[in-house]
Amino acid sequence: LGHIPPSSLPMAPRRNIRKPSQRSASVALQTAGKLAGIGGVALVGQLVYVAVTTPRLPPPEKSGHAFDLNGILVQYDNEDIKNGSLDNSEPLTEEFNLVLVGDSPVEGIGCRYHKDSMGGQTALAFSRTLNSRPVRYWSFGKSGLTAAGIQSNMCPLMKKISASRRIDAIVISCGVNNVLSNHSAGRFRKEVETLLDSISANFDVENEIGACKPIIIVMGILDFSYMPFLPWPLSSVLGWRSRCLQREMEAVIEERQKHQALSVSSGENDCNLTIAKIPPFGDILSGLRNDLLPDIKKNDLSKLCLNDFFANDGFHPAKYGTTAVGHLLALSYMKLCQGSIMKT
Repeated sequence: LGHIPPSSLPMAPRRNIRKPSQRSASVALQTAGKLAGIGGVALVGQLVYVAVTTPRLPPPEKSGHAFDLNGILVQYDNEDIKNGSLDNSEPLTEEFNLVLVGDSPVEGIGCRYHKDSMGGQTALAFSRTLNSRPVRYWSFGKSGLTAAGIQSNMCPLMKKISASRRIDAIVISCGVNNVLSNHSAGRFRKEVETLLDSISANFDVENEIGACKPIIIVMGILDFSYMPFLPWPLSSVLGWRSRCLQREMEAVIEERQKHQALSVSSGENDCNLTIAKIPPFGDILSGLRNDLLPDIKKNDLSKLCLNDFFANDGFHPAKYGTTAVGHLLALSYMKLCQGSIMKT
C-alpha cells in the first residue's frame, strides 16, 4: 500500500515497553499457532514478543454497549467543537444522524475522549462537509470483534436506534481482527456479506418513522505493513494478509454496487453503498492528500511522522489518524451523494 515503502517513512522513537500480561501472552500464543505454518519459528517469536509488549489501551468512558443511546451531538464551527453543548435527548429537525459499528477504532481504543476518537472526528468531519450541519453520532464498537462479531454484537444496538430515529449514514469498520485471526479470504467474504445483509435488511421495511435507507460506508483495511508496532518480517506477512482481505472486501462491495446500479436503472432503488479506501501514508505525509487534514498548515505537515497517526500502542488510529479517517469517510459520503444526483 503506497508509493513510499514503510521503512522510509519518518518514525518517532520506539515507545517504552510495558510489562506483559498473562492474557496478552495467551492471545499471542493462540494467534502464533495459526501463523506458524506460513512464517516459521521467527514469525511466531516476533508475534509473541509484540503481543506481550504492546500497551493495552482503554477506550473512552461509556463506550461500546455503554454508549449513550441519545448519541453525542457535535457541530463544526471553525476551530470550535460544540460537543454535547446542545440537548442530546430531543432530536433537532436539521440534524444528521450517523451510526458507526465496528471494532476497536469505533470503540475509541487509544483515545481518552470520544471527541478525539474515530467516531467524534468522523462526526465533526461530516458536520464540516455538510456546511456546519449538526451531527448526532453513535459509536458502537468493541475491541477484538471480527466482521461476524460486529454483526452479532453491535448491529442490534444500531437497530435499536433505527427504531426511533432516522439514520442518514452508517460507517462500518471491520477486518483487522480477521487478519489477526488468520481467517481465509473466503471466510472473510462470507462474514462481510452477512454483515451487510443484516444492516440492509433492517431498512427494507417501514417502521414508525417511515422507510429510510441510509448511506453505508465500509472503511477499508489498513495495510499492516505501515503499523509502527510491527517489526519486519512480521509486518510483511500481516501486510500481505491485510491486502488479501482488502481485495475480498472490495470485490463484495463492487458486486453489490453493480446490483444496485441495475436496480436504479429499473427505478427500484438508489445506490447507497461505498467503500472508503485508506490512502498510502506516503501520500498523506507528502501533502498529496491535503483534503484529509484540511486544518493543518503545509509547514506543520512536513513535521509529522508515522507515529503521529497512531495511539501509544502503535496500532490503533489516534491524533491525526482519526482526523484523516474522519475526513476520508465524510468525503466518501459526499462523493456517493453527488454521484447519485448526477445519475438522476
